[in-house]
Amino acid sequence: MSTAAAKALAGILVFVSYSVRLTYAIVHLKSLSASFIDAPARFAVSVNSTGICGALHLADPLEACSSLLNRFRSQEIDTIKFALIIRGKCAFEDKVRNAQDAGFHAVIVYDDRDKGNLVSMIGNSQGIWVPAVFVSKAAGETLKIYAQGQEGECCIINPSFPESAWTVMVISFISLLVIATVVLTFFLTRNRRLNQRGTNPHRPSVDAKLVEVLPCFTFSQACECRVGDTCSICLEDYKDGERLRVLPCQHEFHASCVDSWLTKWGTFCPVTFFLHQINLTAEFYTDVLISSFFCLLLFCSPATEFISADAHEAKDLIASGYRYLDVRMVEDFNKGHVDVESVFNIAYFIMTPEGRVKNPQFLEQVLSVCSKEDGLIVGCGTGDRSRLATVDLLNADFKHVRNMGGGYRSWHEAGLGVKKEA
Repeated sequence: MSTAAAKALAGILVFVSYSVRLTYAIVHLKSLSASFIDAPARFAVSVNSTGICGALHLADPLEACSSLLNRFRSQEIDTIKFALIIRGKCAFEDKVRNAQDAGFHAVIVYDDRDKGNLVSMIGNSQGIWVPAVFVSKAAGETLKIYAQGQEGECCIINPSFPESAWTVMVISFISLLVIATVVLTFFLTRNRRLNQRGTNPHRPSVDAKLVEVLPCFTFSQACECRVGDTCSICLEDYKDGERLRVLPCQHEFHASCVDSWLTKWGTFCPVTFFLHQINLTAEFYTDVLISSFFCLLLFCSPATEFISADAHEAKDLIASGYRYLDVRMVEDFNKGHVDVESVFNIAYFIMTPEGRVKNPQFLEQVLSVCSKEDGLIVGCGTGDRSRLATVDLLNADFKHVRNMGGGYRSWHEAGLGVKKEA
C-alpha cells in the first residue's frame, strides 16, 4: 500500500469522525451568571436554536417518581416553568412524564452521585412534548439553592447548529458511499496484486506443531499473575482447571480457541493483530492493518445503535419494571448473579462437540419468556457477550433493551445485591 493510499484512509477516518456531531446544551442561571453543561434526553423534545427560558421550581417530591404536589392549572401556565428533579428511584422517563403532567414546560434532572458522568437519558418518546436535560450533581445543587421561581431566571440553550432529517440522511449516504468505495478499491487492488505475482490468496496459518510449542498453563482463580478473566475469542470467562495458551505478545486464550484461530484463520493475535513472524511479507502485514481498519469502521457505523447502562442505572431501570437477562452459561449464572426478582438466564453461547458456539435458539428462547415490548437489561460476566446479545435483540425488533456495561462484575463491585444458587 502506498503512502498516498494510507493518507487517503486516514482522511476518510477523520471525515467519518467529524461527521458524527456530539449533542450537548447549556443550562444558564441568570442570578449567578453561571452556565452548566448538560446532556439532552434522547426521548424528549429538542431545544431549538433560540433556547428556552423560564421560572425554576423544585419538584415535590424531589425525585418525581409519583404525581407532583406542586401542579399548575391551565390558567397558571402562561409563564414557562422548569422542574428541577434529582436522579434515582425510578426511570428518567417517569420523572419527565410526571413533571409534564403537572404542567411544567421543561425538566432538569441532576445527578445524585459525586463525580458522575453526564448521561443521555433514555426512554419512550411517545407522548413526551417537553425538553429534558441532565446535569451534574454540583450543577443541580447550585440550581436548587438559587431557584426562586422567577420568570426567565433559568435558560436551556442549544449552541449547536440546526439539524434536519435531510442533514442526517446526506451524512449517512456519504458515509456509506465512502465505505463502499474504499472497500471495493481495497479488494480490487489486493486481487490484482495477487494475480500479478501469482501469490496464494489464502491467509497464511501456523503449523499445528508450532502451535503446540507455545506455552500453556492451567487457569486458577487464586493465581494473581493472569492478565484477564475472559477469553477474547469465545467471550467466555475462564474456569478453574481450563488450559490456557499464551502468545508471544503475552495475551492468553483458551488453548482450544487460539489453536483453532492460528491453524485456520491467521498468524496474528486476535486482540492486537500482532504478527507472530512465520514467513510473513510486508504486503500481508498491510492487509491485516487494513482489515482491522475496516472492521473498526463498520462496527462504528450507525447500523445498530444501543445504549449501555452502568450498574446503578440498571438497578433504577429494574425498579421501574425492566427485567434482567443474564446471558452467561447456566453454571456461571448459578455461581453468582444479580439479586432481583425479575432475573432470568438464557445462554448466548452454548457448548457443542465442536466447542463454544452461539446459541441458535437464543432469540426464540427469549421470546418464550417475554415480549418485544418488555424492558430488558442484558448482562453477562464482564459486558462482552451482553453487547452482542443486545445488538441481536435490537435487530430482532425488541424495543427497550439496554446493555449493562461491566456485567455482573460491575454490579458486584458497586455493592449491589448478589445471589448464588444452591
